[in-house]
Amino acid sequence: MWIFTEQELIDSPSRRDGMPRQHVDMYRMRCCEFIEKLGSVFRLPLLSISSGKVFFHRFFAVQSYRTYDAWLIAATCLFLAAKVEEHYMKVVEYTKHYLSHRKRLSQDPKLADGIRPSVPTSPTVEAEIETILFTECIVLHVLAYDLNVVHPYTFVAEVVTTALKVTNTVSEANTKAVKKAAWSFINDTSKSTVCLRFTPREIAAVAVYLAGCYENLWPTDPKAAPWANILNIPEPKIHAAVQLILTTYSRVEHYKNRPLASGIRRLLDTYGIPKATASS
Repeated sequence: MWIFTEQELIDSPSRRDGMPRQHVDMYRMRCCEFIEKLGSVFRLPLLSISSGKVFFHRFFAVQSYRTYDAWLIAATCLFLAAKVEEHYMKVVEYTKHYLSHRKRLSQDPKLADGIRPSVPTSPTVEAEIETILFTECIVLHVLAYDLNVVHPYTFVAEVVTTALKVTNTVSEANTKAVKKAAWSFINDTSKSTVCLRFTPREIAAVAVYLAGCYENLWPTDPKAAPWANILNIPEPKIHAAVQLILTTYSRVEHYKNRPLASGIRRLLDTYGIPKATASS
């Protein structure tokens, strides 16, 4: 239910409401960072934070940023994800930190006017608790109470073992390096629509492929080896996933005005990923 085509995401409710693509991208990126920051305050495990981001992406795949307050939805998605993963938080403390972070972001000059959150008109803890609990019902309804999330991390070890064995690069050092790099690819692209385009296993498999390229363990051309058979994914899908994952890095570089690691830059150049611009 939660896998969409590229065209379906391009024709999202937010875009149909006239929101520029760069604002949609920025909402995804900054709200996922918001989820990460709130999660770190309460020391939530990675899976709870990741589930919160998946809920957020799914919500706005079928709803518009012009209809719902993205920052409130992001906070609510994390609150709900923590419950699902059985890491309960006291709603009073959670709401206090949510309001504090939101106020800080409302004064952030780096955020575009179109996405900068406003301060609630009645920013009392009691009022915002009611708002979050009411919004939780909305999120549950939009997600059709489908709270099952399988994360790509689950499949990384299996794919790494297969890839290293087939390419004759098995070693303890390589296993550790590829696993670490694959997890980084998965973490970094969790702020994009990757989870809406591909299954968790497909994301893990392509992350492992890119991790091996990053570590120079195999050629960066997927046609140089039977990767479709190794990963058990059709070649066009591998290509589409690689393009989307690497394009995410290009957009992060543009929006944050921060240079990428040399290894990531090499992959972008190899695959012909252009530098992102305000209109790309």
